[in-house]
Formats: sequence, structure tokens, C-alpha cells
Amino acid sequence: MRFFSFALFILVSSLGFSQKNISMVYPNFPPFTFEDGENASGLGIEIAKKIFQDLGLKHQLRSVTNYDRALLTIIQKKADGFLLGTENNSRNKVAVLSEPLMMNRWSWFSMKAMSERPTKQDRIGTIRNTNTHKWLVKNGYQVRPVDNLKSLYFQLKKKRIDYVFVAEMVFKKSLKDQKVDSKSLGYLVERERPFGIYIAKEFLKKNHGFMKKLNAAIKKHQVLGN
Repeated sequence: MRFFSFALFILVSSLGFSQKNISMVYPNFPPFTFEDGENASGLGIEIAKKIFQDLGLKHQLRSVTNYDRALLTIIQKKADGFLLGTENNSRNKVAVLSEPLMMNRWSWFSMKAMSERPTKQDRIGTIRNTNTHKWLVKNGYQVRPVDNLKSLYFQLKKKRIDYVFVAEMVFKKSLKDQKVDSKSLGYLVERERPFGIYIAKEFLKKNHGFMKKLNAAIKKHQVLGN
């Protein structure tokens, strides 16, 4: 009996958490996260699947329209977390951000070569309700947010906006889909931010030690050089 109790203690300690399933949502944010037919796809999705497999978790991945909707599902307790995301105060109120899976570069794009950042008088296009949108508003830029990513290049080309400010890989993927050579545009990197997985605080309360295990698994698969 003593040996059995000790073995059970070792087993529970090694798991660190009781949950065997996790329900995650993700916004349409190619090439990081997007829905391909009925399948979750993207750079972030592929890494996340490996991480959940390492943790022995059965995972459900469900697409939502945008980051606002992803956060709402956490608030309404309809999901255990979302991926991928950069940190902001609204998200931190209900969830905890993991170690980064990769780096997300925020960059300026223009129809001409760039050596300086835009002025506050320039019209800046970005994706509505993303962290780039919030950053532009906070820093006093004239923002022209859009819901459709592909429309950013169209508006830039038609001179309805002067610059695009968005996650670099996201915009380059959109350009590629439109058969536009990204090298034909000028661009300038503004900043790099870690891109991780947000886990609901409610989930973490029920699964002590989960975040520690998650971060350890992430470090095996993260691609910070991208």
C-alpha cells in the first residue's frame, strides 16, 4: 500500500495538471492562424499541435472571425484559450500569455522606398481591432482600419492610404496570395513582439502547474529566428 501511494504521488506530480482536453480558438490571421477548408492551418497552428501532443492533450481548435471574438469566447468561458497573440491589458485580465512560439514583427509598408517612419499626418491602414490598430491609435496616428486584409494593398495602390502598418508576415502572405511581389514595396520594421498562446485564468485555476508545463513544451518548438 505504501508503494502504491508513492507511485500514485509520482504519477500525479509528473502530470502537474488534471486536464486531458483543451479547447482553443484562433482568429483568421494568415500565415499564423487560419482555416483551410474545415482544417486549422498556419505556422502557429502547426507548432501548437506539436506542443499539445507533447503534453498529452487532446485539443479542439475552432476558428473565430477576429481577436475581439477570440477574447469574448474566453470571457464567456466557451474556450480554454486562444492562439496566437501578443500581450495587451484586456487579454491579461482574463488570461495568461505563454512563452513565445515565434516573434511577430510590426512593419510599415509603402509604395516607395522607406528610410523614415510616417508622420502623424499620414493616413495609415491596418487591420481593425488588432494590437497594431490599438498601437496606432495610442500613438496619435490617422488610422484607416479595415476588416478585409486584402483591401490594404488595394487602398495603398489607389493612394487612399499612405502606409500600411501590420504584422510583416501577415501582409507578405496577403501580397503573395494577390500575386504581388513584396520586394516591390518599401518597408521598415517598427518593433518585434513575442507571439504566444493565451490560456484562460479559469482553466489555470483548475489545472495547477499547467502553464509551467506548457512553457517547457513551447521552448522545444519555438522559432524565434523568424
